[in-house]
Amino acid sequence: MAIKLHRCAFTFIHSDKDHCYPVQNALDEQNINYEVVKQPLLPRSRRKEAERLLASARQRGRGKASGAPMDAEATFVFTVREGLIARWQMFSSEEQALKAVGLAE
Repeated sequence: MAIKLHRCAFTFIHSDKDHCYPVQNALDEQNINYEVVKQPLLPRSRRKEAERLLASARQRGRGKASGAPMDAEATFVFTVREGLIARWQMFSSEEQALKAVGLAE
């Protein structure tokens, strides 16, 4: 049974920022059989059927070279269509995210 590698419709993009491409390369290098399953591009007319999910995160750490402390918060808005993330946005505060989705008080 072949592995199913789910890729976005833009499989022609090969960069360090495309996280699927290194996985595909590793499979190729090890001669592992796989099937590329391209995710469809959804037409704009279906945006009303999308669901939105808000998630907040906080990252803390120290700079590797400087040792300077880092503390950052972010809120993400995920637009989900047919069980797949179709879009994601990042905001520096939950208030900004709520405003972007029309839920600000």
